[in-house]
Parts: sequence; C-alpha cells; structure tokens
Amino acid sequence: MFPLWELTGIMSTVNTRIENQGKRLAIARSAAKFRTAKAAAEHFGWSYSSYHNHESGIRSYERSVERYAAAFNVSEAWLLTGEGQGPTIAGANVTNGIKPRSGDEAQGARIIPAPQTPSDLVLVPIYNVEAAAGGGSLVEEENQIGVYPIFEDFIRSLSVNPKNLIIVEVRGDSMEPRFFSNDRIVVDTGDTNVSSAGFFLAFDGMGLVIKRISLLRNAEPMMVRFASTNDVYEPYEVPVADVRIIGRVRLNIGLV
Repeated sequence: MFPLWELTGIMSTVNTRIENQGKRLAIARSAAKFRTAKAAAEHFGWSYSSYHNHESGIRSYERSVERYAAAFNVSEAWLLTGEGQGPTIAGANVTNGIKPRSGDEAQGARIIPAPQTPSDLVLVPIYNVEAAAGGGSLVEEENQIGVYPIFEDFIRSLSVNPKNLIIVEVRGDSMEPRFFSNDRIVVDTGDTNVSSAGFFLAFDGMGLVIKRISLLRNAEPMMVRFASTNDVYEPYEVPVADVRIIGRVRLNIGLV
C-alpha cells in the first residue's frame, strides 16, 4: 500500500495529466475551426456529455483518443502527452494567440505569444446567454456550451481571478460599434460593482443584456441606468432591486 502522502501526490499528478489532456483536446478542436465543444460533438456524432467531460479535464479519454486524433488531424501521442504532431495553425487564432479588446478602453489589437504547454492556458467556460435569460442563474452546467483557452499570464495581468471568468456571445446590434453580434466577450463575475460605471452583463428585470451601466444614486428609489452604444437605442432606467449584475466585461475577443 502507498502511504497517504504518496497516494495524494500520485492522485495530484494524475489529475494534472488529465486536465492537460483536456486542454490539448480543446486546442485541437479550436484549431479545427469548431467554435464549441457542442459543435464538434454534434458534427462527429459523439456524446456531448462525454466529450465535454473529456475536454474539461474531468475524465481521461485514452479509450477515445484514436477518434479524436483522426477528427482533429493531430497525433494520439500529442493529445495524451504533448509530444508528436499537434494542430496545424494558419494565422493568429485561438491556439497561437487572441486579439483582445478591452471592455472599457479602446486598445490596439495585439497577438499574445503561443503557450509552451497546455498548463499555460486557462479553459474559460462559454455560456449560452439565451438559455439563461430570465431570473435564473447564468452559471449552470446545462447552460455551458464549451470552453475557450486563454493564456493564464495574460488573465492575471488584468488583475482578475481566472476562476471568475466566463464567456458569452453578444446578440443584436444595440452595442455597435463597441461590440458586434456574435462577438465573444469575457466577463469577470467577481466584479459586480456598478458604482464604477462600465460595460456589464446584467439581468435588467426582463432578460440578460450587455450594456454600459451606471448607478443613479440621487434617484428615489435608487436606479440603474442601462445605455447602448448604438444611438438608435434609447437608454433606460431600472430600480436597483430589480437588477442583478452578472459581471463586468473585461475583454472582447471578437468573432472567432
């Protein structure tokens, strides 16, 4: 029998190995132009729940590695160990960089260097905003449609906790030209403080919206102001009691 301390170390190593396998699978899937895990599973006729567990690093996929390697045109060895033929990259995309745009300040597009190992990446969950519309919680397993790898060092340079990040897709034209329909935005659910105005994902009493939000302290009752960046749409105000802030927009990673 293994001593408890040694068994703990072995399990930690196994968990890290499975997590890194999941990250490589996500990289291969993204390089193959499948935007979500669900899209890949549906295209190839795989069980989405099983594939989601494999890509999320919840379960090992050694028994399925042959079909994943063939589907994404990488070697089985690369998926399992990181050695061998990895995905072929053309141009700057999710596997060799993202071109982020800040949510609150315009920035020039910049490409982030490629990670050396999957451990350099954080798999940020992507959620279906439409499925979460209403007063319920956005961050529920049934609303997650995939993951998106982003470099951990870059996330930490934003002074945010990677565990608080989620990604949603923009719907509609009300936030143009800041955000366009189908853009993916990174939201920090750890920052819900609207005392400092900015772009937020929030429930406005009718549904989930992405707006520039500010607090009207002098109103009675206190109100939250929702404003679009498209002049066609008028701003509106909602009582604080009817508003639930999901988080502040940190990045716009565009249409990928």
